[in-house]
Amino acid sequence: MVTDRRKKAQLVICLAFFLGTITGGLAMRLFYGQKPQPTNSVLEIATELTVRIGLNETQRTKAIEVLTESHKQRSELYNQIQPQLTSVRDTTRAKIRAMLTTEQQTKYDQWIQELDAKRLQKLHEGSTK
Repeated sequence: MVTDRRKKAQLVICLAFFLGTITGGLAMRLFYGQKPQPTNSVLEIATELTVRIGLNETQRTKAIEVLTESHKQRSELYNQIQPQLTSVRDTTRAKIRAMLTTEQQTKYDQWIQELDAKRLQKLHEGSTK
């Protein structure tokens, strides 16, 4: 009977780890994969459309208007969900950290700091384009 409880406890821990990993992965995909593009990317897209498709000046102007509105809408959407994404990321990190040894926690914290620094650098680079 003790063995059954132990196996159940191990299964619950493994399941929690698995779900945390999946949640973290999805959150990272949403955070990095759905980030709004910088404003001047609108001009880059309009230029590529002009070159590849052969837009005339009127079409180019209208395309810039459509792309600018789209950028605004995506930015607003991202700003709405960003706190939720941050919450999911922080919860996942806390769950992973809780199952580590003290030595592993130190290494994990350092790795998280490196990830956050890369993320901030990427965000900064995106906003200065």
